[in-house]
Amino acid sequence: MVKVIAIVFIIAMNLLAVNTHLMAAETVRYQIEIDDPVHHTAQITILFPEINSSKVDVVMPAWRPGHYQLLPLANGVSDFTAKDFKGNRLPVTKVDSNRWRVELDTPSKIEVSYELYANEISSRTRHIDSSHAYLDAVASLLYIPEFRATPISVELDVPAAWKSVSGMKKGQNSHSFVADNYDVLADSPIETGIHEEHHWEVAGKRFDVVIWGKGNFKGKKIAKDLAKMVKAHFDYWSDIPFDNYLFIIQTFDGARGATEHLNSTVIQRDPWMFSKNDDYLNFLRVASHEFVHTWNVKAYRPATLVPYDYTSENYSNLLWLVEGGSSYLDDILLVRSKLLKPKKYLEELAKSIEKYQTRHGRHEMSAASASFDQWISTRGDRADNSAVNIYSKGKFLSLWLDLQLIKQSKGKVSIRELHRQLYNQFPSTIKGYADQDVIKILTESGLNNASSLWSDYVEGTEELPLKALLKDFGLNWSYKEDEALIAPPKKKAFLGLSILKNSSNNQLSRVIKNSPAWKAGLTVKDRLVALNGFEVTSKNYEKLIATFEPDSRISITFFRNGQLHQSTLKLTAKPSGKPQLTMNEKITTRQKSLLESWLGTEMKLPAKSAKSKRKSRRKTAIGPGS
Repeated sequence: MVKVIAIVFIIAMNLLAVNTHLMAAETVRYQIEIDDPVHHTAQITILFPEINSSKVDVVMPAWRPGHYQLLPLANGVSDFTAKDFKGNRLPVTKVDSNRWRVELDTPSKIEVSYELYANEISSRTRHIDSSHAYLDAVASLLYIPEFRATPISVELDVPAAWKSVSGMKKGQNSHSFVADNYDVLADSPIETGIHEEHHWEVAGKRFDVVIWGKGNFKGKKIAKDLAKMVKAHFDYWSDIPFDNYLFIIQTFDGARGATEHLNSTVIQRDPWMFSKNDDYLNFLRVASHEFVHTWNVKAYRPATLVPYDYTSENYSNLLWLVEGGSSYLDDILLVRSKLLKPKKYLEELAKSIEKYQTRHGRHEMSAASASFDQWISTRGDRADNSAVNIYSKGKFLSLWLDLQLIKQSKGKVSIRELHRQLYNQFPSTIKGYADQDVIKILTESGLNNASSLWSDYVEGTEELPLKALLKDFGLNWSYKEDEALIAPPKKKAFLGLSILKNSSNNQLSRVIKNSPAWKAGLTVKDRLVALNGFEVTSKNYEKLIATFEPDSRISITFFRNGQLHQSTLKLTAKPSGKPQLTMNEKITTRQKSLLESWLGTEMKLPAKSAKSKRKSRRKTAIGPGS
């Protein structure tokens, strides 16, 4: 009897091994034929493993990770058909905007085919033309949720001169790729076409950059600078969570923006936005931001985003850390890579703090609420006055946390510890992190009263004391006057409105809540006509405002809905000049040490101003022995 049981057990184990092998061998196979690139179309065929139910839903995702809004991605699909393994047509019913239901009489493998229209390049979803194709799987390739964990293969049939690249592993030929599952496919866009290419290695990892389009860029310089940037990121995290990484750069008129992926990113730039220093620096800033995301949101992310639900909103109170946290680190790591000079960084930081503090919405909405509502976020006057941006608020929250940790630990701990612990403790393939996890790490990292501070600044709307904290790092906040002015005023008149850029009729684009213009009853889309009887144009507005004294009363004339209106208001005052952050001439050794710990680079002592030098000479003249 024991022998019989043993034999049955051995047979069962062998059968299990065979079935496991067959299951492992099953693959979802995607075949992409770029048959009419001039007219932006491709023929997609998908071969799915055997389906054992009477019906199955084939789905197109409803959003693209990295873009927290639902999108009509299924609108590019037409001529959808399904067949069984014998080639018989199967009944198909479209049950909602992005879901096709296929009915089966018997278990069968199925073949799905459809035409894909791809002409949406600025959204970084899908684009095909005579020179290339860019295909993000969530906007191009349907899937069956039951096969989400099944291995993937992708075969492309493209024009002879094209080359195909992706963050996925190469398949059996130069136009094929393989992925462990749909999630890897969904986060590994494909770029195929005619490109400029460059390659390098950092820490034994391969990096590639492909550039589609023309422009005033220098490909070799881009590759060289990206290599420096990559090294700074590697040093920051002390690890790289991939074997190879792909930078896809696309240039076309009006291009802007970028999207991060698992081990690749796509960056879109205007062809002529590379030669000027500030333009090129902005390109590097975007590249750094997307590369930060390799860790912050790809390697680790909030629990409500693990795993992604591709068909509906993925709400989180922590998107400020995902996006704003990356916006903070992108510049810091450019400084550490020596691609951004500390002085320039502080100059840009001063401008961005000033801009952030003119947004009344920071008093109305918390970072946590802004994160949750990112799926319905808007721009413009309403957003400025009643909401906060997860990028800017998250950036300054991260700055504040970083400075607090550095100050309290005397330079031994920074926000780097938070990101490294999130990376080590919460791999996104297994689990995500929650608010309490972040608070716990901050507490263990030495942040005093972390829970209370979280309540005030993350869940609440308390003003971040950034300027005071920066002073502890030996930095002075001031306003630099225009050197052309002989006797510049310390304060200038403030009205609290903005005119739409390039507007021919002075239409208002913004009215700051509780400003003089707001209290006078002005609102967006009003058309400004005159101030104190003087005609206003988009060119003379700033000069005209400069002629008025702060706290003076003036009349304002404007059109609304075609009717002329007039009101009076009392101007308020705002600092005159451009904001600036500069190192204190009397910076202490301790402050300098904290500053260098923060920026990760040695800081040169500032040259004494002419005024300080005169004082120094006077002291020397009246000293002992004079």
